[in-house]
Amino acid sequence: MASTCTMCKSCPYSYLDEPRYKDLVHRLIAHLDKKRMEATVSKLSGFHSRNAQRKEYSGSSGAEGWLENEIKSTLADYKGGSGSIRLLGDPLLSKPEMKEFPYHQQNILVTLEGQDPSLQSELIILGAHYDSIVGINLDHGEGSAEAAPGADDNGTGVAVLLEVLRLIAKFGIKFKHSVELHWYTAKETEEEGSGDVVKRYCDEDKKVAGMLNLDSLGYQNQTTGTGGRAIAGYVLSYWDEHHHLRTTDRKLTAFVKMLVGEYLQVEYKIRKTENRDVHNSDHYPWYAEGYPSAYVTEFDDNPYRHSTHDLISSVNFEMVNEFAKLGLPFSLSWGS
Repeated sequence: MASTCTMCKSCPYSYLDEPRYKDLVHRLIAHLDKKRMEATVSKLSGFHSRNAQRKEYSGSSGAEGWLENEIKSTLADYKGGSGSIRLLGDPLLSKPEMKEFPYHQQNILVTLEGQDPSLQSELIILGAHYDSIVGINLDHGEGSAEAAPGADDNGTGVAVLLEVLRLIAKFGIKFKHSVELHWYTAKETEEEGSGDVVKRYCDEDKKVAGMLNLDSLGYQNQTTGTGGRAIAGYVLSYWDEHHHLRTTDRKLTAFVKMLVGEYLQVEYKIRKTENRDVHNSDHYPWYAEGYPSAYVTEFDDNPYRHSTHDLISSVNFEMVNEFAKLGLPFSLSWGS
């Protein structure tokens, strides 16, 4: 993706080196509901597929419609200020010949407007994709009609974002910066959905202080860290034997690592991605345009990823709950 958004490259941000509002965050963490997150993943993986390339899996009868309604009903309870929802679809859907992977679902974007006039234009973004796919071969037509439950990838990220929004709404939390929660589609076709959101934000001269991407959070094999603790992964780059290319922001990643150390009962290690995965999730379109982004994920490779076997039975909701603990301080620690 060629960089066209020169404005955002001129807006460097500094990040805290110690947690803020610890008492508030710990009180909120105590209200996280694993059963509710499990119910979200169960509902999403119960749809036959969430393949964004196929029209029959879009709209009110599919996962997209269910998710939009869940977000709207949750947002309606928010008493902390102004909250709004915005839908952004494929701008070239009517001209499919102009796009490699046209998609039919909408990106669902929630904005919780900041209360500080000097900071409300600076956005804090949490994002997760909700589409699913079977296989790794990208179909330039309608895509596969096979069952694609996508419980871990990425029902887990969707569930974490919904839980964060529910707690923010329930307790009426107010922010100085504006906080946005993004549910993207078409991640599985080279981040077409988040890529279109980034292009729109560039066109609108949006300022983004930091974007955290949550993708595939619930698979745990036998790998353990110090003292038998579970391991969470964070992505810096793609690697091979000859060169190294960053795809996340170094300072923002250090900030996220600090929050993990304070609030999560897991060890935090670099998750190295393969050469083919340089465009491996929705943090990348933001990073490619100069916006600071970070990416967290499970540490172990999920052998069921992109298959009909990515089922809820393989999801460890203790791990999902740990990642939910990260979503809260990421949105709060900028000044709330």
